[in-house]
Amino acid sequence: MPKILFVDLDGTLVGRDGVVDRVWPALAALREAGWRIAVCTGRPGRGIALDIARRLDADGLHVFESGAVVMLSLI
Repeated sequence: MPKILFVDLDGTLVGRDGVVDRVWPALAALREAGWRIAVCTGRPGRGIALDIARRLDADGLHVFESGAVVMLSLI
């Protein structure tokens, strides 16, 4: 069974000061364990939201604009 973690951005992954540094190694460990990490946000699929999605999983499935836009293979 595929393992996928959908992560919200505002107030979850992205805080007042951006993304906390310790988040990236934790998410990398999940990927190494076979998990796919996906963004699920109300933000549009551009700017910092797209940058984070690419960093999490450049070939992954990501949901933007409150589900109105689903993007796959961002690069």
